[in-house]
Amino acid sequence: MSRNMQRDTGGNRTVEGVAETGTGRSSDARASGLIGASLRDAECPLSTMRDLEEHATPLSRAPAVSKNMDSSAPNQGLPLQLQHLHSDTPAVETVDGSNAEPSIPALSAALLADDRYDMSHCRRGRAVLINNANFEEDTDMPRRLSTQKDVDGLRTALQDMGFSVKVFEDQTCAQIKREVHALSKEDHSDADCLLIAIMSHGDDGEIYGTDGPMPTREITTPFRGDACRSLIGKPKLFIFQACRGVMVDQGVAMDRHDVDEPDALIGYESARTIPTEADFLLAYSSPKGYASWRNATSGAWFIQSLVQAMEAYGHSWELTRLLTLVNRMVALQYESLSENVFMTRKKQMPCFVSTLTKELFFRPKSAKEMSN
Repeated sequence: MSRNMQRDTGGNRTVEGVAETGTGRSSDARASGLIGASLRDAECPLSTMRDLEEHATPLSRAPAVSKNMDSSAPNQGLPLQLQHLHSDTPAVETVDGSNAEPSIPALSAALLADDRYDMSHCRRGRAVLINNANFEEDTDMPRRLSTQKDVDGLRTALQDMGFSVKVFEDQTCAQIKREVHALSKEDHSDADCLLIAIMSHGDDGEIYGTDGPMPTREITTPFRGDACRSLIGKPKLFIFQACRGVMVDQGVAMDRHDVDEPDALIGYESARTIPTEADFLLAYSSPKGYASWRNATSGAWFIQSLVQAMEAYGHSWELTRLLTLVNRMVALQYESLSENVFMTRKKQMPCFVSTLTKELFFRPKSAKEMSN
């Protein structure tokens, strides 16, 4: 929800993209029941909407994925047609005053061999969850209902994946900045990675503290390579459950089929420097400019799908593959339903932005790793 959100003329309070009355039904006759009772908030503002209520219903279950599929198997060699690109000798550019074109680094075997993050440190790392449900009156932000289900589900899933989880509730902007700064100054040398999840109202480029908005950039910047050296070369993961604008996704008719695509291999060899923005992943509940939806009894579409995917595949799937499954779950299984014709049958499309340079797996830690 944004600062532009206003109360309607009847004195009712509009909420993160929708307001508060109505009924819900499944948009697919084959769906087997409601996910929750009523959607109080979509995570953003739409000042033109009056009171209504929405039921988030499953359209259809995402296609079952065989657990026999081992996407994590080591590389079995490269296609013959790519062998001419490979060199074990690092490319070196020289400047000799000639007009020759600069050399282009080869796609070396060493580069492809180093394709996974080292997750063998003695700690998985810190996971900080910030959940804002209640806001100061002058922000004109309504209470976010049913957030505890999101917090509990995400905390349990992350603990199962080995994270040390700490939860903060109803934090002001100053408190969020203080917690983020303190976390960036900790020594993460013995940790695999870092994760921060923020669940609140939001707008384009902003996340809300209980007292108003702050730039999302202030959450991520303290962990850049030039600011937090103990996390250089390690995954820094951010989850934002909030609106990023006022638009709602209208959806589009499609042929009901599903196609899986193979994961890409990515990596880099040892280098003297890496970009300060390397090794970040930001997962958003919706694209830039769009609303996010939350059911008042069952929680946020995005967070609940993320928890379900993590519980099923968190220890076995590469992270971006898992997040792609979450995208598919939200896109295909959820649809709004409202008495307001402008807010019914709306969709949501999560997204993620990644500067990760390797594949990321959360294998269960061995006793030896934890004792190192």
